[in-house]
Amino acid sequence: MRTHEGKEKVEKAREDGTRHLEFCCKIYAPQMAAGRYFIHEHPLTATSCATECMTKLRECPAAYTAEAHMCAYGMQTKDKHGPGYAKKATKFPTNSVVSARALSRRCPGNHRHVHLMEGRARAAAVGPQELCRTICRATLEQAKADAGDLMCIRCVDDNDDDHV
Repeated sequence: MRTHEGKEKVEKAREDGTRHLEFCCKIYAPQMAAGRYFIHEHPLTATSCATECMTKLRECPAAYTAEAHMCAYGMQTKDKHGPGYAKKATKFPTNSVVSARALSRRCPGNHRHVHLMEGRARAAAVGPQELCRTICRATLEQAKADAGDLMCIRCVDDNDDDHV
């Protein structure tokens, strides 16, 4: 049974999390209005999914929600049986159609899953490298799609004599 102090600590953490979530949602609107993008990540079953600000965000016509399993991006952990994949069903609200498509990966079903219990969830808060690569590639692809027929320039080092 939780102590009174423990309950207060949990409630304070929930309030802090809600305030942070509301702040994030608040800055997404001007980003979208200015033609910039956002990607928000949270567990599929998180209580934050039901907050008013997240509901409004999902209902925005310019927003998409990708659903993914983190094991599809290589997230792993260990249990008493050894290493295995962490499924961690996750939602990614975003206003980038390219990112939404890229982040919609499901478990291929060809591996063992380790449940994120007994302290393993904390390590799963760090996204796997393949997820980060996917987000970076999707961001670049979205920028290219937005640029359309605009002329591209090559980035060069200041010391490079081959300037464009």
